[in-house]
Order: sequence, then C-alpha cells, then structure tokens
Amino acid sequence: MGHSQPRACDPLFTAWQKAGFIDDALTWQRIQLAMGKRKLTLTRYLTRFLSKKERTWANKWIEVHRKPSHILSKKRFATAHPMRNTILVHGLKRMARKDPLEAAAAWQTKISSRYDFSDDEITIVERAIAMAMALRNKPEALSWLAVLEEKPADQSLREWRVRTALNQQNWDAALAWLYQLNDKEQQAPRWQYWRARALEALGQQAQAEEIYTTLAMSRGYYGFLAADKLDSPYRFQQAALLQNSELSASIEQQPGILRAHELFALGRAVDARREWFFATRYMVDEQLHQAGKLAHNWGWHDRAILTVARTEHRDDLDVRFPLVHRDKITLKASENNVDAALAFALIRQESAFTSDARSSAGAMGLMQLMPRTAKRLTRGTGIHIKNRIQLIDIDTNLKLGMKHLGKVLRRFNNNPVLALAAYNAGQARVKRWIPKNHQVDADIWAETIPFRETRNYIQNIMVFTPIYEQHLGQPLTPLMQRMAPIGTAPPVITQKSDTGALQQPDSPETIKISEPLPIKNDTVAIPPDVHTNRPYKKNRINSVKTMQYSDTITLNHSEWDNPEREGI
Repeated sequence: MGHSQPRACDPLFTAWQKAGFIDDALTWQRIQLAMGKRKLTLTRYLTRFLSKKERTWANKWIEVHRKPSHILSKKRFATAHPMRNTILVHGLKRMARKDPLEAAAAWQTKISSRYDFSDDEITIVERAIAMAMALRNKPEALSWLAVLEEKPADQSLREWRVRTALNQQNWDAALAWLYQLNDKEQQAPRWQYWRARALEALGQQAQAEEIYTTLAMSRGYYGFLAADKLDSPYRFQQAALLQNSELSASIEQQPGILRAHELFALGRAVDARREWFFATRYMVDEQLHQAGKLAHNWGWHDRAILTVARTEHRDDLDVRFPLVHRDKITLKASENNVDAALAFALIRQESAFTSDARSSAGAMGLMQLMPRTAKRLTRGTGIHIKNRIQLIDIDTNLKLGMKHLGKVLRRFNNNPVLALAAYNAGQARVKRWIPKNHQVDADIWAETIPFRETRNYIQNIMVFTPIYEQHLGQPLTPLMQRMAPIGTAPPVITQKSDTGALQQPDSPETIKISEPLPIKNDTVAIPPDVHTNRPYKKNRINSVKTMQYSDTITLNHSEWDNPEREGI
C-alpha cells in the first residue's frame, strides 16, 4: 500500500510485527510504494520497522527526495546497497522535473558511469529526462526522445515526439513521428489534422486538402480548424433526440424519477441528484435519451447534459448546449466586455450549468471560482465573501466570475486562447509558456501545452463557442480568427535615420501578470449517495436559501465531454 491505512489496522500491524512477520524486505516494498506516491510522512513512519543499518538508507532516500542534488555526492553513495540505484533513479527523476538540462548533465557526465544500472533503470532515467525536456519545450528534447526505446503501450512518448517536433516547427520530423503512431492513433482527428498541417508546410497541398476535406465533415475542434483551412462552413450536424412518447411517459412514472422530479422542484438538489442517479444507472441508451429529454424539459439542464453524455448520441445540441440563465449571463458578459458565446461556452465546460458544483481543489459554482480569487474580485461590487458556500449563489458567481474572465482577457490582449489557458492553469504558468522573441501559430501553442487538462479545456471551449454563437443568433466567428499567433515578436533591428541617430522601435505592448491564481485541479467524481443530507441554511447574500459546502457536488468533466471522442 502506498498510502496510510485506517487507524483500525494499527493493532493488526502491531501484532504482525511482534510475530516477526514484518521484516526489512517487506518494509522496503511498502516504502517504495509510499515514495512512488511522494508520501514522505508515511515513509518516515515506516522507517521505524527497519533495522538501524537499513534505516540509514531510507533516510538517504528522503533527503534525496527533498534535495535531488545529493545524488552527486560520491561519499554518500560509495557503499553498495540493493536500494542504491532505486534512490539514484528517484533523485534523477526529481531533478529532471525541476531542471531537465541539469539532470541530463548529471546523468551523462557523472551518474551513469559511476554506478552500474540495469537496462530498465537506464530507460526510466532517460525517458524522464526526455519527457521533462519536451514538457519544458527545450530544443534538446527531440534528440533525446528520438533515441528512447519505445514500448507498445507508450502512447505518451509517441505523442510527445510529434508535439516536440511541432513546437520546433520541424515539419519533416513531425511527419516522420506521425507515421510512427499506431494505426488507431493515426486515425484520430487530432493526428489527422497535424498530418495535414505537416504536409501543407512541406508543400504537399493536394494531400493536405484531402485530409482537411474529410475532417471538415465532422463537428469538433480539428474539424472546425480544417474547415477554416478550406474556408468552408462548419458542420454542426444538429439532430434532435427522437421523442418516444410512450417510453417517456413510462420513465416519468417510475418511482425514482417521480421522487427526483419532486425534489428538484423543491430545490433539494442533493437528494434529487441521488434519486436520479439510482433511477437511471441501469438504463439503456434509448431510455437515457428520453430521461435526458425529460430533465431538459423540466429545466434540470446539468442532469440532461450528463444523462445524454452517457449515450452515443451527441447531436442534440439544444439539450447538450442549453441557454441557461440567458439574461443574466449575457448582461454580465456585456458589462465586462466578454463575448456572450464565449461566456456560455466557458460555463458549459466548467460546470455544465451545475450551480452548486465544486472541484476537488475547492473551485465553486457555475464559473468555478476559487474562494481566494473571489475575495480579490469583490472590491467595488458590494459583495462580502464570508463563506465559500456563498459562491454557489448564481448572481454572485456570475458577477464575480465574469469580472474575473474580463480581467484575464484584458491582461492577455483579448486573446481567448491565452485567456482560457490562464483561467484553467493560472496566469503565471501561461506567462512562462508564451514564447520569447518568436511567435508560433495558436493551434501549435495549444497543442503543446504541457497539461492535458488545459489542452482539452481550450479545445472544448473553442468548439462550444461557435455552437453558442449559433444558439444566440450571433454571426459565426471562425476559430482561426480567435486564434492569433502567440509569442513576443522578435526584436526589430534598428537602422540609422538621415540624421545618423538610431531609430528606436515602438515599445511593444506588455502583458501585466498578477500573482498566480490558485489552480483548479482535476475534478473527481463522488457518487451522489455519499453526500450527507444536511439542513439548509440561509445565505447572507441576497437572503437566498443555499446548501452547506458538504452538500455541493464534485464534478468529473470526462462524464460529459471528452475531446478525444470524434464529434465532440
């Protein structure tokens, strides 16, 4: 076990130890699991089960975890020990996360020749260094990735070879690595699009257009980008769920559905969701279609979205992308100079219109605001945040959330790709990711963001935005128009004027970056039945009834939108 066990297990462990069954070998197995999960407190606890000699090596491991440069000490690791290489590998991986070039130098010039490593250990170290270089956009990444031994299941390695080549705009290498993907990966819209982009860059326009034409027939991020390449209209493929009145009436009369509907009407969201979960968990697709339609017609839009997402039907865009709180969202968007379609798309991605949603990191409400961020935004609004539960109030969340989104857009010169990345991953991180002294196309920049969650987040919202433009009756804005090149323009070479003085270039606009915002981590799913049913309390904001924090619902975005699936 790589994590602490319940206290109820302590007597069993004590008896086990007294009986002599917990030896050094068994303890080391548990320490390895704990260190693999970075559980230092558990590791320190486990060292008490080791003999004095073995405990010294466990403490060395803890020291290396805290300060990886300790692996460079010859004296510290002069003595052979079965765990020595494991500790050294751990230290090199930790060093690579912080500074892959330092780790590469340490490995090549000192560590690899000083100790005997197995082939598997060498592969682990070199993969860790190569991937760290790729994630940090180091020029050396491509050569390190190229020499790694590939395993059939190592999809991440294959994909980051392509991304690294894209980031360096090495189109020959990108195309070569694209052909190294397995058959299933090559057929994914993502990699089809990048194959077309590589072919286009290499002058093979006819082949590129053939791929673009196929992609443009589908609804999705890469389909829309391909349509822009061809200057073609987007294929939204709207197809309403078929109404089966008999089946719908039968589902509506099921006891669990009746209870869910009544509880929803009474505003008891937690109990209503619990009933809905149990009533629908064994339904087949056609039943889920009708149940989703029922929830949509009741105005229970988050359940409608989640229920339909459990099926293969993705084409009822009215159910999947409702205009919930239309007047409130459009008003607050307008007040903060935010495009209404973008605002709807962001809320749809953040919470699927679940007003009492919260992430595992504590982000709250429709626009998933972190409490500390919300407090900073209250100045001049008349709102006083005394309890994080206030953030599930719709008016409060929209007022502060739209103000936040507007500020982030302005900080990034109204570039929605940068603003969305910052909204998800934090402004300080995005500032580090912006290229210095050169520019890259926004599609390349978005594809090479080191966080999968942020890549998917941007792609989803960029697709949702034109869908909401259509729903709102707004003119459609091509994705390419929203995706301006990203980076700092290279310095202008000054030339002498007629007077002999050097002409200075105009000062470029700078992006002010505030202190990094709290990051909203991946959300986790908690089954509806684990939420305790606590009494409702009055919220001081607008005197509306809201739930306690423990009654809010955590979300799993993969439940309703997975951009890896064709036809988002």
